Amino acid sequence: MAIALAVGMGVLGFGESVNAADIHVSLSGTDSPSCGSQANPCRHIEYAVEQRAVNGDTVRVEDGTYVENTISFPLGVSLTAVNQVYPNPVVTIQAASVVAAVLDLVSSPTVQDGSHEISYIDIDGAPFQPKYGIRVTDRNNIHIHHCYLHDHIDLYEWTRAIKITSSDIDAGK
Repeated sequence: MAIALAVGMGVLGFGESVNAADIHVSLSGTDSPSCGSQANPCRHIEYAVEQRAVNGDTVRVEDGTYVENTISFPLGVSLTAVNQVYPNPVVTIQAASVVAAVLDLVSSPTVQDGSHEISYIDIDGAPFQPKYGIRVTDRNNIHIHHCYLHDHIDLYEWTRAIKITSSDIDAGK
């Protein structure tokens, strides 16, 4: 099943860090403590998001197919393609192994302002078919647009391309 997202959700505006930066990723890059500039990009999206980016930064990904482990997003980090093409995005993320989600935006046990934007990305569940392309738990202020999510399947239960849960809702608040 394929889901194409071309509209935003939960858009309330984004707070920006005074020192917001662009962290660049390319298939020809190298993961290192100094990677992230346009001249010296990181190799993996996971490394750029989890090791280099901080609140307010945007990870900008060059064209290609990136095979990644689950990417866990810190608060305020956004992800987009350098070449913003839709309806057929030129940046594809595939799971490197069997994982619950490709992109993980999780804060627990309290809801936090995520201030995330994810755009112009193809999240391909093949070949490992994770349950979720994007999993959001206890975060708000997330804008997802111009993304294509497909092949997120679990043979034993019905799954979704995007899973959104909140402790506020679960606790009956």
